[in-house]
Amino acid sequence: MKRTVLAVAVATVLAIVGCAMLLIYIRAADNRAVAGKEPTRVLVATKRIPAGTTGAEIKTGSYVEVVTMPKTSVPADVLSSIDESLEELVVNADVQKRQLILRGAFGQATDLSGGLQIPEGKVAVSIPIVTTAGMKYVSPGSRIALYDTFTMREDKGMIPGGDDFKREYLLTHATRLLLPKAEVIAVGIPGQAGARTSSTGSGTSVVESESDGGESEAKIEEMTVVTLALTQSEAERTILAAETGRLYIVLLDDTSDLKPGPGVNYDSLFN
Repeated sequence: MKRTVLAVAVATVLAIVGCAMLLIYIRAADNRAVAGKEPTRVLVATKRIPAGTTGAEIKTGSYVEVVTMPKTSVPADVLSSIDESLEELVVNADVQKRQLILRGAFGQATDLSGGLQIPEGKVAVSIPIVTTAGMKYVSPGSRIALYDTFTMREDKGMIPGGDDFKREYLLTHATRLLLPKAEVIAVGIPGQAGARTSSTGSGTSVVESESDGGESEAKIEEMTVVTLALTQSEAERTILAAETGRLYIVLLDDTSDLKPGPGVNYDSLFN
């Protein structure tokens, strides 16, 4: 009888201890979970903030709102408010809608670059690009290649004739890879509707073409202004090509492998 009572007592004590340890473990786990989800207030963009926008304009322009997020899920330099130290600084690149506002996105405005972030050692060159359906995928930061379509020089092979591009059926045209790699730093013209500046401003270009009756007629082409970060040599080649031909952009990824070559003309188009 005594042994039975003792066994029951020991079992009861062990059960109580086990329950206590389980409660302690659960509470510790809850504390860890709560610590990992500690809420913090952060600024999120309510609409696109163009590059060059000052901190003061962001505060007064309904660009941001405060939301609560788990502290461990946001970067260390995320902002909860725009303080006085940021009011005269500008965002160095476009901030897209629903993007977190980071302190590192702000920098000094410069009159020379107009707020554009130009990679060291390069220049910003703005050129007209023929608008295609794929242009909607081109944005600041895109890696692209540049192709030139031009009127060929007679009896001189695959080189431009030097005149403005003309779509006359008697003329021979060619397309060649001009730049195998370049970085887009702005799209469009600042201040125009839809501009992304880091903008899509568009215009029109009148191209002379010859009708079946032999008379010249005008064809309207939509053009988009794109700004690229280029070296001196790349800028010289691109500007000359823009003056004598039509430039087209293709998007690149990590697997793209383009190399300069002879290009293609009407004679080699289907070879």
